[in-house]
Amino acid sequence: MVTIDVNYGTLAGGARMGDVRIKKVLKAFEREAPSPIKREVSLAFIGDREMRRLNKVWRLKDKTTDVLSFGDEKGNGEILISYPQAVRQAKAMKHGVQDELVFLLVHGLLHLNGLDHERPIDAKHMFPLQEKILRSLGVDPRL
Repeated sequence: MVTIDVNYGTLAGGARMGDVRIKKVLKAFEREAPSPIKREVSLAFIGDREMRRLNKVWRLKDKTTDVLSFGDEKGNGEILISYPQAVRQAKAMKHGVQDELVFLLVHGLLHLNGLDHERPIDAKHMFPLQEKILRSLGVDPRL
């Protein structure tokens, strides 16, 4: 079972990812994830400046990104989503911000589950699972 603690600290104007939606994502993830175990996850929404700083420190990439995941060997960890980047991506892809947030949360959870997409062989495993979870949630699984 996955439990999640959400921090909306940096979001302005009442922007939120609803608790009901987060619970649906977690249930879909638990149904489809390989060997799910108990996980404690912290989800935080941050701005571009902080995301760029963290991306530079941890991935040596001096630019913002949409989502970063940090976890331990048990799958516990933290998922950071750049809300401004999610808004830009949703606009560019012509879909809603909430769908983009679901996409990024699923992507982050899969990373915490040990999956990656840096190498083509790893992407062949991660992306179909991501697509399956997103389809079960009614979200466009664009890759």
